[in-house]
Amino acid sequence: MAAPRPRVPMSSGVAMSTEIACGPSGMPAREFATRVMGADPGLQLRALAVPPLLTADSPGIIVVDMMVGSARDLGSVRDHRLDEITLEQVAVRAVVCLEPWAHPSGATPSPWRHHMARILFVTWDGGGNVPPALGIATEARNRGHQVRFLGHAQQRRRIERHGFRFTPYVHARPWQSTTNHPGITGLYQSLAVFTDAGPGIDLLDTVAREPIDVVVVDCLLYGALQAAADAHLTRVTLVHTYYEFMYQGVTRGVTPVMARLKGQRPLRLWTSSDLALVTTDKDLDPASHRSLPASVHYTGVVRHPMPSPLTPVSERDPLILVSLSSLNFDGQQRALQNILEAVGGLPAHTVVTTGPSVDPTGFTAGPNTEVHGYVPHEQILPTATLVIGHGGHDTTMRALAHDLPLVILPIHPALDQKMIGRSLEQRGVARCLRKTAAPERIRSAVGKLLVAGPHRTTAATLGARIRAHDGAVHAADLIDQLPIRERRRGVR
Repeated sequence: MAAPRPRVPMSSGVAMSTEIACGPSGMPAREFATRVMGADPGLQLRALAVPPLLTADSPGIIVVDMMVGSARDLGSVRDHRLDEITLEQVAVRAVVCLEPWAHPSGATPSPWRHHMARILFVTWDGGGNVPPALGIATEARNRGHQVRFLGHAQQRRRIERHGFRFTPYVHARPWQSTTNHPGITGLYQSLAVFTDAGPGIDLLDTVAREPIDVVVVDCLLYGALQAAADAHLTRVTLVHTYYEFMYQGVTRGVTPVMARLKGQRPLRLWTSSDLALVTTDKDLDPASHRSLPASVHYTGVVRHPMPSPLTPVSERDPLILVSLSSLNFDGQQRALQNILEAVGGLPAHTVVTTGPSVDPTGFTAGPNTEVHGYVPHEQILPTATLVIGHGGHDTTMRALAHDLPLVILPIHPALDQKMIGRSLEQRGVARCLRKTAAPERIRSAVGKLLVAGPHRTTAATLGARIRAHDGAVHAADLIDQLPIRERRRGVR
């Protein structure tokens, strides 16, 4: 695929007149955008090239960036032949042009020159592993690529809500993130999902039915990664937390043993991928301080879209967001009740979201506290003062992207939560407590972080850095640069 596609700000480019002809009928650009694309009539069009009339015998077309207002990039599609793509497919997100697109920087032409890339994301029902995949997939789709998902059946609604086609596993082991998997038995059940060959069988089946150009596989799905490697697919490994944590997990303990029994070597599968995308802040990850394989790239945190410039929040009316894991872990209900007792006596309003694994009606809360099963965090974070969480990567990075300090109670000892919590505590932006911490201790930690202090300056510095590096954009840029590996007629 191509060198990174330049982001086109509203202040640059050539303003498109409503008289410029677009589309096979030569209709004006504004009419084309509103009638064919269904765009808002008040949109402002800008482009890097002025499109002449498109005719039926045109040798090729491209699509240049079109932006609505100043907020939403509708993406681009490049240099398709008319017999390979219909106008309707092109017109979904772009304005049609005749001449091949060339950027003044001299960016090299895309190897995906005569077709959109067909990208398959392979995921699993694990909670915080899904948002980075959705963010990258959305950015890829906005660039004109065809994107679809393969995963557990219960993920269908969430993924289709984002507008992606979804295929459920047929051969994968049953797994529900909302089912409790306690103790050592639960650990082995989780590892059995990761080493399961079933997702790999389903991956090959779906690719045989509908060929792809690139497959993006969750780093924990070793069976799917193995199948993709054996089929010589162009493959991307998606690492959705600190690389250091994942590295330790596949080089120590029972994970590498169980994987070897299935003929899988997770670390080798990651490093032999065409890309291994680590969707976190590089400076927070301990692994970034040593030499890593050439395939490993830090993209930055994936939030799609990234938060807009933040509005200062008044410390006189503090708001606390409480959100622990969406998975069903032992001790989570008790930790939530302790948190509710801790914030009950504080001069702050608190919103608790329990997630799908915990019944929100089973708690005793004070008058300054709301308890919900689900509220979109994007509705709360812009006006929040503090987040109390479990150290899950997605929730934690969302908080930091909004300049918020955290109180972290890691819920599961075998997951990344403790490493994330400790890394932020070392930087002075979080307090990390045991999940069994008494209400008095939680209250003390919250009280210290609610007020002004160096922790807020550090949180703002981290937040600015996260917002400045859009992980979805960087990941899509890297995928765009992958070489083509033609496998048009199946993979068996």
